[in-house]
Amino acid sequence: MSPSDFLSLDEYATYVRANIAVRMMVRCCKSYEVVNEGDIGKVIKIDYGRLHDLNVEVSSTKSGVQSGRDTV
Repeated sequence: MSPSDFLSLDEYATYVRANIAVRMMVRCCKSYEVVNEGDIGKVIKIDYGRLHDLNVEVSSTKSGVQSGRDTV
């Protein structure tokens, strides 16, 4: 699923929060610091904040970066 599959970013954020799990493979949908849109990696840590402040630490497999954080 991607943000374009939902009517709003709030719906997408709610979907991600309800379904994301450690060891899940994920693809970055928005560049952030050293993580680029399209990078793929395995979730190693989840930090739940407010709806749009879900921080996910990912062990990257695509960009050559060992780990990064993305905000949903």
